[in-house]
Amino acid sequence: MKKLVTIGLVALALMAAPRAAQAAAIKGSIGFGGGFTPTGGTNLGNATGLHFVNPIIVTNPRSGDYAAVPAGTLTNFTDFTFNPASTPVVPLWSFTIGAVTYSFDLSSVTVVNQSKTFLNLTGTGILHITGFDDTPAIWTFSGTKAGASFSFGSDATAVAPEPASILMLGLGFLGTARAVRRRWSL
Repeated sequence: MKKLVTIGLVALALMAAPRAAQAAAIKGSIGFGGGFTPTGGTNLGNATGLHFVNPIIVTNPRSGDYAAVPAGTLTNFTDFTFNPASTPVVPLWSFTIGAVTYSFDLSSVTVVNQSKTFLNLTGTGILHITGFDDTPAIWTFSGTKAGASFSFGSDATAVAPEPASILMLGLGFLGTARAVRRRWSL
């Protein structure tokens, strides 16, 4: 019986032990600025898409895993349609510094505000950085006739096993060990 209980406890300990290191989710935000022109209409109020005047530059804010990206880093944006949405756009933007590539795949677009002189879009997508897990993110675009301002950010949390699940599994092992012990006692 002691051997069975020991095996059960070892199995439980192995299941509860930390797993091999995995890449981390991306945290932080990055901003971009540059020129654009509306497409599919005569002004922002009736535009259906955006054409970016590349290169676009990295601006503030930069935080978290983007904090080391220098302001002024050149980036290329892919033109897209937001009405109707031409998603996914893979990648919406991308740049490489040394051996690290940063990019964002646009998954969804929603028009928040659209007038003759102002356009505000938001949506979702996937952030990529070499060495990190692909991370779901939200993005926003705000633009006027004079230029554009972009902000991308992510806030992902690691998924860990619930303590209650581990406890239930352990109780299951103990119950099995007890049942086996009773059977051997007979």
